[in-house]
Amino acid sequence: MAIAPSAGRAQHSFEQAAAGLKAPDPSTRIRAIRMLRDAGYPEAASPIASVLEDSDDRVQIEAIDAERALFMARPVSRRKKVGFVVEMRTRDVGAETFAAGQLSLLPRRVPTEVLWGLVAAMRDDNPRIRLDAMNLFGLLAPLAGAEGTSAIRSGVSWTIEALRRGDLVTQMAAAVVAGHAQQSCGVIPEDQPSGQVCAELGNVLVEAVNSREPRLRRAAMQALGQLRYSAAAQALADQLSYYERGPDGEAALEGMARIGHPASAEIFKRQLAKSNATMRRLAVEGLARAGETDDLAELDRALQGERSNAVLLALH
Repeated sequence: MAIAPSAGRAQHSFEQAAAGLKAPDPSTRIRAIRMLRDAGYPEAASPIASVLEDSDDRVQIEAIDAERALFMARPVSRRKKVGFVVEMRTRDVGAETFAAGQLSLLPRRVPTEVLWGLVAAMRDDNPRIRLDAMNLFGLLAPLAGAEGTSAIRSGVSWTIEALRRGDLVTQMAAAVVAGHAQQSCGVIPEDQPSGQVCAELGNVLVEAVNSREPRLRRAAMQALGQLRYSAAAQALADQLSYYERGPDGEAALEGMARIGHPASAEIFKRQLAKSNATMRRLAVEGLARAGETDDLAELDRALQGERSNAVLLALH
């Protein structure tokens, strides 16, 4: 009998907070978002999604942070310590969340309303909101299931548009999202229009590989590998042949290694003799993904005396 009143008060509090999201005063909406976020109710994700495209930037930022907190196993704070003493706020929360990957997420289904709200925020005029929304969309989209197909199609379409026409920062963020689109697009059959949009990502990333901006070029090469876009194997091989070493050479080989196309096997074998341990490690990973089991003995011979732990781990 003692539980019922508590449960009733909790329900009443939830309804009150959700109603606050419709208040005309932005401060009231922000307070409502924080109450719902701090309570940790999974059901709060859908109501909060309604303010992801709010007219007030502060409300949008709070909403994105709240959605992130509701689906993450551990919180990612916008505060970080400098010299273990001074605290400062960081704007790179979205990228930090993305780096943590799918393992940082709770096993909760993402409501379609959340994806649609993030898609809208991805087109926002404020670059901070745009980038945070892109990062969170790329992370949460795979958890929406088949119900999120339309929202995923819309988000991927905008990612393609951003890669082609966006400013450099947006293009780089789009490349990161594109690289993780394999899981998002996995819920969409390739013979459907949505699947065709997802497949188009690979072609746009290949175009970005030829960018004059080094950071975008490398991000595109890495994204092609994460996307496992096999048609890009030759384009990446051309980049590796041109740059051979350095950040661009490593990015090209990383993309090839993640794809693991059998036609790249001879290139991987040649990289085994490189003095750069990163290149050797990527070559081993590429051969493994290419399924070249006949080359195991050659791998052992080529890497006799290997001292790099990363290369040895890849070999095992």
